[in-house]
Amino acid sequence: MNKAFYISSLVLSVLFGFIIIYYIELVSYSRYSSFLDSYNYLDSGAEKTEEAALISLLFFSFFITTFLLGLIKIKRVTNKVLSIIGLSVSALFLLWDLVMWSSPSSLSFDEVGIGFFFFTPMVVAFSIVGIIQSNRFKRQGVLYKQQVESDLLDS
Repeated sequence: MNKAFYISSLVLSVLFGFIIIYYIELVSYSRYSSFLDSYNYLDSGAEKTEEAALISLLFFSFFITTFLLGLIKIKRVTNKVLSIIGLSVSALFLLWDLVMWSSPSSLSFDEVGIGFFFFTPMVVAFSIVGIIQSNRFKRQGVLYKQQVESDLLDS
């Protein structure tokens, strides 16, 4: 089950990267074209920023769920460490997304989306490691549970 979540997380993080690029361009175009048109000046990309924030909220929720399940289900030290780091960073980006969603006219997605874009390679890397760690945990099974855990990261 965790392997499916990590594979889905891998695919969705790549998709999230393309969605981020699309909305950065859309909001940027909307903001800068509003300077030329006085009728549309009040909008200035706020509606598209709210839309992008809602979509990002869904992705961040899925990534947090994946890291949380990886932390609970897979009892390997490497996966625990990466899940804790992934949860922490995802929570920070979720908070940043909620701040953007609460005031889209003052903080637009073309300003925040760059940071979200640099978040996606981390999710890709952690998902690949999560797939490998879930395979190893499943393969070792009961034998691993009986061993005494050390403080070193497992390979």
